Amino acid sequence: LPEAMAQAPAQAVAAATQSAGVPEPAPTVEVPEVRRKDRPELTEIGKAVQAFRRITTENGLRVARTQQSPASKVGRAISWHGRFFEYFRNDILDAVPHEVVQRGGDRNLRRRNQFGFTVNGPVVIPKVYDGRGRSFFTFSYEGTRERVGRSYLYTVPTSQQRFGDFSDLVSKAGGSLAIYDPASTRSNPRHDPSRPVRRSNLEYERDPFPDNRIPGYRIDRVARAANQVYPQPNAAVGPFLRNNYWINPSERNTPDGFIARIDHNLGTRQKINVDLRSSDGFQETPDIYPTIADFSRPDREFKNRRLRVADTINFTAAITYRTSFKAGSDEIDTISLLGDANLPKAVGLSGVQGSVFPSFRFRGYTGMGPSSSSYLRNALVDYEFDNDLIVRKGSHTWRLGSDSEFVNWGTLELDYPSGTFSFNDRITGLPGITNTGDGFAAFLLGQAWRAEVTDQAHPAYLRRASFQNSISDHWQVRPNLTLTFRLRINVGSPRSEKFDRQSTFDPLAINSATGTPGALVFAGRNGEGRAFQPFRVRAEPLVSVSWNPTAKRHTVVRGSFNRSHSAITLRTGPFATQGFSGRRSPVSPNRQLQAAVTLRDGFPPLAHPLPDLRGDFANDTDVDMIPRTSAQPTFDTAIMEIERRLPVGFVVRARGRSTRGRDLLMGGQIVGLNNVPVGALAYRDRLNDEEFRRSLRPFPQVQKIRTGYQYPAGRYRYDQGEVNLQKRSGDGL
Repeated sequence: LPEAMAQAPAQAVAAATQSAGVPEPAPTVEVPEVRRKDRPELTEIGKAVQAFRRITTENGLRVARTQQSPASKVGRAISWHGRFFEYFRNDILDAVPHEVVQRGGDRNLRRRNQFGFTVNGPVVIPKVYDGRGRSFFTFSYEGTRERVGRSYLYTVPTSQQRFGDFSDLVSKAGGSLAIYDPASTRSNPRHDPSRPVRRSNLEYERDPFPDNRIPGYRIDRVARAANQVYPQPNAAVGPFLRNNYWINPSERNTPDGFIARIDHNLGTRQKINVDLRSSDGFQETPDIYPTIADFSRPDREFKNRRLRVADTINFTAAITYRTSFKAGSDEIDTISLLGDANLPKAVGLSGVQGSVFPSFRFRGYTGMGPSSSSYLRNALVDYEFDNDLIVRKGSHTWRLGSDSEFVNWGTLELDYPSGTFSFNDRITGLPGITNTGDGFAAFLLGQAWRAEVTDQAHPAYLRRASFQNSISDHWQVRPNLTLTFRLRINVGSPRSEKFDRQSTFDPLAINSATGTPGALVFAGRNGEGRAFQPFRVRAEPLVSVSWNPTAKRHTVVRGSFNRSHSAITLRTGPFATQGFSGRRSPVSPNRQLQAAVTLRDGFPPLAHPLPDLRGDFANDTDVDMIPRTSAQPTFDTAIMEIERRLPVGFVVRARGRSTRGRDLLMGGQIVGLNNVPVGALAYRDRLNDEEFRRSLRPFPQVQKIRTGYQYPAGRYRYDQGEVNLQKRSGDGL
C-alpha cells in the first residue's frame, strides 16, 4: 500500500485509504512554492528550518502567511500565559538562635514576603494592533518586604567610667591598669638615651590620676555632651568588663523591580528586541544605638534603570549582523545626608557642621558615629554601542566586532562630613610603656591623637570612554583540525572631570612653601591637560587550536594563548579633586605627648576657602595622586588540554593553565610611595616625634600619598594542573 500510495494520483490515494479502512486525513491548504531566480537552493539547514516552520504553523504556534488577513483573525483567542507567586517566611517557623536565648530574648525577628508575577504572549491591542505570529512580550514584576533581626555584642565603657572613675579598669589579661595625667608630662633628667625606654629608664615622666579618677572639672564639655547619647552597658558576658553591650535590632529591605521585553519579527530575516529593566530599593540598617550617635551605616535608597535595544539581521544564510544599544543608570543616596539638624553643634563641637553625628573612635571600645564613606550621593550613567558581523564562507567563519562604552559618574561621597576623632591609650599612658592608659580616658579629656574632616562643596562629574574593535577567524582546516585567531584592539580614554575639577600630586613639581619637589597640579591650568594620563591603546591577540590526532577521534588536543588587559576603573568620591575639595587632618607633634585636636577648642578651619588652587594646598595632610603612566594590568594566559575517550565509558582529561600578570593596581600605602623606611624602626621612640619622622619620608611636606588603588606595581603568577577521570554508566549518570 505505501508504494502504491507513493505512485498513485490524489484520487487513487483517497480511494485506497478508504478501502483499507484508513481515516481520510484533514484537507490541507496547498501553498505553491514560488522560487525566485536569484534565490539559491536551500541547504540542509535551510530545509530543516522550513520544516520547523511548517510544523509550528500546523500546531498553531505560528500564523501561516496565507491566514494573516484581518478576516481570518476574528474569533481567535489571545494566548497569554503567566504565573503569580508568593514566598513566605516567618520567625514562627524558626528555632530561636542561642545568642538570643542566652540574652533573655524569646524570638529573633524574621519577616520575609517575596512576591510577584510573570505574563507573556503575543502583543495584541484590540482594534489597534494584532501581533500574533510577529510580536511577543514578557513582563515580570517582583517585590520583597523583609525585616530581619541581627544580634550584636560590643564593648562600651562602664557606668562609672563615663564620669571619669577608672578604678575598675583592667587590662585584657585582668590586671589593674593605671591612667596618667597628660598635663603632668615632664622630661626625665635621669633618662639614658643609649638604653631602651622602660620603667627604669623613662624618657618622660607622668603622674597617675589619684585613685585612677579624672576630676570632673577636667572632663571635656564636648565629651560630656556626647556621653549623653552613648548607650549604657546592658550585659555582662565578659570577662574583664568586655562584651557588655548586646542588642538585637532589625533591618528592613524593600526592593521592587520589573523586567519588560518585546520581540518583534520583521519578516523571516530580521528580529528586534527591546528590553527594559527597572528597580527601586530601600535599605534600613539596624540601629545599633537607639540614639543620634548610632554606630551603624545610615539608611539608603537605590535606583536602577536599564534599556537595551537589539537588532539581528540574517542577510543570507552565511551573513548575520547584530547591533545593540544599551543605556543604564544607577543611583545610591543616603537618606539623611541633607537634613536640617546640626549635630556637631548639638554636642558643642565647632569648626564642622552638618546633619551627621561626629565619629568618635576609642581604642578598646565601640565608638560613636558612622564609619567612613557612609554618607554619599552617587549617580552612574553609562551608554554602550555594540556591533557584530558574522560571515561564513567555506571553511572560515569570520567575525567583525565593535564595542563602545561611555561612563559618567556624578559623585558626592563624604568620608567624614562632621569629622572623625581617634583616641588612643598613649595620651593617658606612661610614655613608652605598654599596658598603661586608656582610649576612653583620652576621650573624656578631649585629646584626639588624630582627626580628619572631609570638605566637598560640589559633586565631581567624572567621565571615561572605551572602544573595542576585533576581528576573528574560526577556520576548519580539516575535519579533525580547527584553528581560531582573534585580534582585539582596546582604546581607553583617561579619567576626566566635566568642569576640570581634578588635581594630582606631581613628584617633580616644586612646592612653593618648601622649595622642594612634590606639589599639587591642576587639570587645565598652567599647561596641564584635562587629564593626567594618556589614551591607552592595547592589542589583545588570541590563538587556539583543537585537533583530533587519531582517525577514530578518541583523542582531542586543545591549546590556546590569550593576552588581556584590565580597565582602569573610575573611583567614586572626592579622590584626586583636592583644591576643589579638601581633607583637614591636623597631625600631633608627638602622639604620646600632645593631641592633634582638643574637642573643646573645635576643629581648625581651612586656611583658605575652596577652591584653593595652590600647589601647597595638601601640605601636612594626605595627598591624592593619579599615576602619570599609560601602564595598565596585563595578563598572559596559556592553556593546554588533552582528552582521551577510553573503553567502557571512561574519559580521562589532563589540563594545565599558566597565567602571568604585571602592572596590577595597588594603593599608595602598599607601594610605600611616602612611607618611612622599615630600617627606621631602629630609631625606636624617636619615631614618635613628628618632625623627625617626616625627615625620613621621601616627601616630608605631605603625609600619605593615596593613589585610589590605581598605581600599577603589582605582579601576578598562577599555575594550575589537573587530571580528571569520568565514568559514564548510563543516561544521566
